[in-house]
Amino acid sequence: EAFLEQQRGLAPPEMRSMLQSVPFDWVWLAATDSLASGLLTSFAICFPIALCVLLLVTGNVVVAGLAVFNFMLIVSCIMGYCKLVGWTLGPSECLAGIIVVGLAVDYVIHFGHTYLEASRVGLTTRVDRWAYALSTMGSTVIAGAATTFFAALVMQLCQIQFFNQMSTLIMLTIVYSVVYSLFCFMALLYLIGPQGDFGSLPWH
Repeated sequence: EAFLEQQRGLAPPEMRSMLQSVPFDWVWLAATDSLASGLLTSFAICFPIALCVLLLVTGNVVVAGLAVFNFMLIVSCIMGYCKLVGWTLGPSECLAGIIVVGLAVDYVIHFGHTYLEASRVGLTTRVDRWAYALSTMGSTVIAGAATTFFAALVMQLCQIQFFNQMSTLIMLTIVYSVVYSLFCFMALLYLIGPQGDFGSLPWH
């Protein structure tokens, strides 16, 4: 519109009623901008909501806070990869980004929930709880990660770009989730995880 107004000012009086006629591209450009801003908005909304849900589910402030912290690290690494390889926030990237956000928190929550459930079998120290969570849920997390990773790997054979990008994002999410859940989240639980009823909410 600004360019058209500039041309109207330079045009002779007979041509100042010029109009622009555009195809669907301009409308799609606005939709793309909305998707990009919507992705960032969804990130700003999902982290506080994830914290509230985790507080209700786990009933422990420390575990919920550490889980959300790891969740943010995983999402940051995934979006950093997209920036590194030069992917712009187009419709397919935004849609894929929204979908993989749900996968990022999966394994962290498995370990956190099992860590807290260890108190039901009489384990109260963080080291005992850490060992219980790792021995009980470790193989399950690895098996689940392997099946999801290889399922996404098959999508690399697709010729449509969206499915290739979606496959890449899912595999990255799985890799980062396993790495951060095992070597960051579990390490944090081993060092500063709650002992006894520390950090537990009154109603839990």
